[in-house]
Amino acid sequence: MKYTNYKCPVCNNQFTEDDDVVVCPECGTPHHRECYIQNGNCANADKHGTNEPIEVEFVDVEDNDETITLNIGKKYILFEVGNYRIVSRLLEGEFFNYKNAIPSESTTKARVNLKLILDSVERTSLLITSKIKSPVRCIFDDNTIRISSATSLGAATDKIPASIEGKRLEIGFNNTYLTDCLRTVDVDEVKIELSSPVSPIIVKPVEGDNFIFLIIPMRLKNENIG
Repeated sequence: MKYTNYKCPVCNNQFTEDDDVVVCPECGTPHHRECYIQNGNCANADKHGTNEPIEVEFVDVEDNDETITLNIGKKYILFEVGNYRIVSRLLEGEFFNYKNAIPSESTTKARVNLKLILDSVERTSLLITSKIKSPVRCIFDDNTIRISSATSLGAATDKIPASIEGKRLEIGFNNTYLTDCLRTVDVDEVKIELSSPVSPIIVKPVEGDNFIFLIIPMRLKNENIG
């Protein structure tokens, strides 16, 4: 997520695309990493767990004379801009603890060009339709990712170079989940971490922590394609 329209609550400066941004895991307030470290914690830490609203300043890039203020309470969030106010009720209940679902260890790591793997998955997915579903099979081995699919319409195979560490691993994916993930990121390369054929894989940037995707695999049949 880009925060160029927001202001850091510590230094009150608007974020730029090159800034190193840290987001508070408790309330979602973005900070400059240096400001977060200097402050010792979130600028709104004293409001965590209370009914007191948390304000996050948002700058309107089309008209810098106006700002959008977010007031975040325990049950409601209020957006204020000019003479307008929008109130939304927050969902109740405990948010899914996604961190527990992320594998802490991996046996296979791959570094691959984003365009290469996206194009390859899209090519091998041409035989998969909404009515004819089949997993995309990926084999990570010997600095190569071999990608294939097989349906009643036929079979398709492809392979692309990658920098791979660890043991050989074969795994299946829903092609849509994988391509949706890869299309949303704006990087040259991605890192893929795997632990077993039935465990979720992690897709993240080679450097930094701007995004992390968790993709649930699909069980593969025993047939060997190509």
